[in-house]
Amino acid sequence: MKRHRSSGNRERIESDDLLGKLMELLFVYRGMIRVTILKNMAWVTYALVTLFHGARGGNGWLSKAALARCLPLGTGPKEREQRLYRFLANIRLTPELLIPLHVALACGTKLRERLPMILDQTTIRGDRNVTHWADL
Repeated sequence: MKRHRSSGNRERIESDDLLGKLMELLFVYRGMIRVTILKNMAWVTYALVTLFHGARGGNGWLSKAALARCLPLGTGPKEREQRLYRFLANIRLTPELLIPLHVALACGTKLRERLPMILDQTTIRGDRNVTHWADL
């Protein structure tokens, strides 16, 4: 009897130029931050950019379901939502980890000078804590 080779946990990624640039930029932190977190951060950033270009849903609100629909994965909607929810619930996903990644995404990795920032924490519609940051 022949056994079928299963694909296991292989990711089917729909790649394009933007996703490649995001991966390249974030993978500068490879070795300091887990690769799985870097990949997921690139995918979520890609999904946010897609949403902000007009693929919004939820009556103008930013929802996790809308974000999951825009993840660049070649899987079904349920698998995308599960991926996003697992990423957001990851205990290793801390502000200390995310802030340098956000700065790298906004400013690049060749920033030579200090970057003043304002940090603020709030909730989105009362159910999720979010840390905001902005440069002065």
